[in-house]
Amino acid sequence: MIQCLPFYHGYLKIVSSDYVVSSLEYVEEQCPYSFDSQDPLIKKLMKYLEGYPIDFSDVKVKYLYGTFFEKRVWDTVRLIPYGKVKTYGWVAEK
Repeated sequence: MIQCLPFYHGYLKIVSSDYVVSSLEYVEEQCPYSFDSQDPLIKKLMKYLEGYPIDFSDVKVKYLYGTFFEKRVWDTVRLIPYGKVKTYGWVAEK
C-alpha cells in the first residue's frame, strides 16, 4: 500500500504492507496517493509529526537495500528512545 501524508511543502510517501514499512521518503512533487487516517501506522506518524513522543518499536521494517552491517546499524539506531541521544560509540558497542 502506498500512502502520501502532507508534510511541510511536500509529502511523506509511505510504502507498507501489514504494518511492515519498506519505504518512507519525503517528496516535494505532487503525490498521487491519498492516506487512510484510520491506518494505525498513519495515526502514529501523524502524532509523531505533531510532536508527541511516539514509540515505533512495534513497526517492522523491511530493508530494500543495504549491507548486512548497515541493516544492523539501522536496527540499533531504532533502539534509541524518542528525545534521547546516544554516541557513535554506543551504537558501535551494540
